[in-house]
Amino acid sequence: MKSDRKLVGVHCIGDIASEIVGIGQMVIRCGGTVNTIASMSLNTPTWSYAYKYAAFDGLRRLATSQRETVVPSKELILE
Repeated sequence: MKSDRKLVGVHCIGDIASEIVGIGQMVIRCGGTVNTIASMSLNTPTWSYAYKYAAFDGLRRLATSQRETVVPSKELILE
């Protein structure tokens, strides 16, 4: 995931792809980020809610990767 969290592409496959791809296209066109999708109000239960789940997963992965890159100083390490 890019550090600026911008949505750079959308892939939708299947019978309902044409119904949900427009949401991603709108977010890209407006310069939206994964936070934009996470804060959007979407009908549930619908296929479009998959965007929300994907945004939450992306934010979780970003938070996890940021925690892994933090190196504690030697003063904080207890032996």
